Amino acid sequence: MQEQDVDSIGQEAINEEGKTTVDEAIALIVNSNPELKAYWDNTIDEEYEGSYEENRQDLIDIITVVDYIIEKFRSDDTSDLSAIFANIEEAFQNPSTDAKELIVTGILEGLQNGCDMEQLDFRNGFDKWLGAKSKRAWDGLIYLHDSNDPYEVKAERIKTFID
Repeated sequence: MQEQDVDSIGQEAINEEGKTTVDEAIALIVNSNPELKAYWDNTIDEEYEGSYEENRQDLIDIITVVDYIIEKFRSDDTSDLSAIFANIEEAFQNPSTDAKELIVTGILEGLQNGCDMEQLDFRNGFDKWLGAKSKRAWDGLIYLHDSNDPYEVKAERIKTFID
């Protein structure tokens, strides 16, 4: 049984080769513009005080990007959102499993939750910036939130939105 587990882990590593990693996705997204990069760097420096690599928590850290986007959206200072969402879309084209989770759960779902809490229009408010793959995942998250379908139906249907 242990050999099978090792083999499946090895196969997963092979399947992940050539895919966008979490580090690559974060770098691509936070480097979308100098202001976002500075905001990211300052937040990471304050949070980790020099121990980022040892203690990082990517799904929590990425909320920095979400907060930045929500603030820009709320203040109607949206000139940089096209570049940010273009880079999110680029990172989402061939992501590793972890990078996909970072984008879907960390960024897209984080944006929807943050906007919902602040009563901002997330259902249609970001449509002009979302790329095709991001928009499909975005709509899938809205479906999960709004649908009264049974869990089994949701679990199967969400695959069509995210894969």
